[in-house]
Amino acid sequence: MKEAGLFPVSCVNDPPMFGTDIGAIYATMARVPSLDVPEVAAMSLRAIDAAWLSDEEKPG
Repeated sequence: MKEAGLFPVSCVNDPPMFGTDIGAIYATMARVPSLDVPEVAAMSLRAIDAAWLSDEEKPG
């Protein structure tokens, strides 16, 4: 996805429906050889940018 220029983020849309939580998502990402700690951190920050919130509602 990164190579295609997409904006990947780490998120859990509906934890009960998908049977997961954000901790499981991070554990899965930690097993992906092409992802390192800085990239996972960047994905987390991009999730804030991607949120459908006004700039005032987003954390600083």
